[in-house]
Amino acid sequence: MQKPSRDDIRKQLIGFGEDSVRKSYYPELRRNLQQVERFRALLESSGDAIFTLDAATGIVMDCNHSAQRLAERDTLEGIALGDILPGIPAPPFSGTQRMELTKEVAGWKMHLDVMLEPQPIDGGRYASCIVRDVTRRVRAERELADTLATYRSLYDSVMDAIIVIDGARIADCNNIAERLFGLHRGKLIGRSIHEMSPPLQPDGRPSPQMALQHIEAAIRGRSHRFDWVHIGAEGVPFRAEVSLSPLKHETHDYCIAVIRDVTEQHRMRELMIQTEKMHSVGGVAAGMAHEINNPLSAIAQAAQNIERRLATDLAGNIKAASVTGMDLEALRNYLEARGVPMLLGHIRDACARAATIVRNMLDFSRRSDSSRTTCDIEAIIRKALALADNDYDLRKHHDFRSIHISFDCPDDLPTITCVPTELEQVIFNLLKNASEAFADIDATDRREDPAIHIAVTTEESYDGLRLAISDNGPGMHEALRRRVFEPFFTTKPPGKGTGLGLSVSYFIITQNHGGEMWVESQPGAGTTFVIRLPSVCAGA
Repeated sequence: MQKPSRDDIRKQLIGFGEDSVRKSYYPELRRNLQQVERFRALLESSGDAIFTLDAATGIVMDCNHSAQRLAERDTLEGIALGDILPGIPAPPFSGTQRMELTKEVAGWKMHLDVMLEPQPIDGGRYASCIVRDVTRRVRAERELADTLATYRSLYDSVMDAIIVIDGARIADCNNIAERLFGLHRGKLIGRSIHEMSPPLQPDGRPSPQMALQHIEAAIRGRSHRFDWVHIGAEGVPFRAEVSLSPLKHETHDYCIAVIRDVTEQHRMRELMIQTEKMHSVGGVAAGMAHEINNPLSAIAQAAQNIERRLATDLAGNIKAASVTGMDLEALRNYLEARGVPMLLGHIRDACARAATIVRNMLDFSRRSDSSRTTCDIEAIIRKALALADNDYDLRKHHDFRSIHISFDCPDDLPTITCVPTELEQVIFNLLKNASEAFADIDATDRREDPAIHIAVTTEESYDGLRLAISDNGPGMHEALRRRVFEPFFTTKPPGKGTGLGLSVSYFIITQNHGGEMWVESQPGAGTTFVIRLPSVCAGA
């Protein structure tokens, strides 16, 4: 901008200069000139481009050096502002307007913050336009936004749930946390962390108290890892491994919780432990079975011989009685009066029961030599249901026919190979176990629904077939659930069960068929036994 000289200003101020007779005004004029020069110097030193405009036409009337650099011209007077800044509103300018524009200068794209404002001078004839280069700020904001987006993408793409905890409440979480807990981020934020847990942890301690202890330890600077049970989507508990670390942001203390769902790993660990236990117990069971079998056979044979030697119609008995002078009929009457034949019958029945236990032990201890064939799982299940329906013990003691059984078997299940009779035995054992679960509870204790329900469902799993047998019985607590597959473990009273039914079933599925078997249960919420059998393709 070309500044007017002091002499030019003096000439324009006729009657107020040094040659004027009105000498008294000169000191005031001098002060005003100095003030104008100070304002001028201030405007020229500004990094912002400043334009003085005709408010009606938008023509530039004056500007500073920064405006000349922005326009890449030495003289701007008489040029329309719209030619310098494309995108500027068309005149006349009325009211304060603020906008962001872009302009290419010397091959660089600039981001400009523009403010147009009419000035109350000479009846509002003039307007000012201040243009600030915000390119660095915009680029920094974009880089920051890109960085935040990158970190957010990493934050959301990890396989574990991440939760930011403020105090004891959720301040933020990633997408995996949303899926794990079945709630949108907006509904998770603000919740107490213990709301996502059952009232008690497996060790019996209250979840709220334990959660606060872990959070306080992390805030004090102790990063640590621990096992936890959370409530996931649809209210289903799941086992988690939680890593808790402190996060200090300015003057505020947060905690970062990394939550990994280890339900499957925990189940596989239990299966491995159970399998090892089965192998070790299997060897012991085989030895015990052989050791017990020999004296058991002798006892059963001796009881049978005693019964034969008390018979009154055998020639050998008649001859021996004649030689000794004994009346066989009198002896027989005496023994019956004393209940000896009945006691011998009890001995033989006990031997038969013990023989069954020994046979189960031998079945448990060795793999089946039966050949596996392609199976129709629906036909096997229906046959097992028919066997259960006609079983004498189930009809007499558990009224199996009064149980409501639902069966769901899709048509497009994968092909599996199995030993049909063994799989029938497993399904029968599970149906029997489900019906027996109701033996010790009254109909009034079966929650809202007093009817007994057993559901048998089959579906395709990730590498084979999944078979589940569920009941609406009393369920079981964690300590009992861990032991259901142990050999000789039973909750039935003495003489009512051998404790081998589920053990043999587990052995048949895992060892003879290369599958998996586990149980899911909670007190008061029923029980589900799950069997996974590999498909023909998966086992190939």
